[in-house]
Amino acid sequence: MRGTSLVESMAALAVLGILGGIAAPKAVSLRDRILVERHARAVITAYQRARLAALLGSSRVILLTSPDEFAVWVLRGTDSSLVWRAPGPLSDDVAFTGPARTQFTPAGLTMGLANGSFGFVRGGISRTVVASRLGRLRVTSPRRGRRRHPRARRCPDSS
Repeated sequence: MRGTSLVESMAALAVLGILGGIAAPKAVSLRDRILVERHARAVITAYQRARLAALLGSSRVILLTSPDEFAVWVLRGTDSSLVWRAPGPLSDDVAFTGPARTQFTPAGLTMGLANGSFGFVRGGISRTVVASRLGRLRVTSPRRGRRRHPRARRCPDSS
């Protein structure tokens, strides 16, 4: 006899269904994490490109960030030229918050922005890119239940 019986086929399908039910939410969460981190890196790249363009070109540079796109413009007198552009997080259904316009001086410092935050959220995953006025960047994510260290016990007063 060749093949499988109906009972064996049903058992195999049940096992596959259970495994699929366990793996599907993890795959969705992984996809959300990948997309959020991709756009967090994109805003870091845009920020670094804008700062470098200001330093190397000794000119003012504007970084425009919107849900639709990230763009770097160099300003020279009354002229402006687009240096770099990338699609924004809206293309991947990632929510975005942050300053719409960041201006860099020829020295590479930001004007009017001290510790600007760019936030990205999709599903249950979120990241925040914090940019200092001096050009330092850091990516933060919400902390999950922090462990609290038990307090040292104090001796009761003997008086």
